[in-house]
Amino acid sequence: MTNLSKILSLENVLLDLEVSSKKRAFEQAGLIFENNCGIARSTVSDNLFARERLGSTGLGHG
Repeated sequence: MTNLSKILSLENVLLDLEVSSKKRAFEQAGLIFENNCGIARSTVSDNLFARERLGSTGLGHG
């Protein structure tokens, strides 16, 4: 099991990141995890899209 605090360390949290679409947000997440955790960006973005196909995780306008 992955330690959540390791993944969600301060270096992996970006505030006020501006993206034009959900796709761009997932790509940015992939880049962050690739650079900081050694997880391939495509693995992250592909799995985020797969999860989103199951049902939206959107938070409205937040």
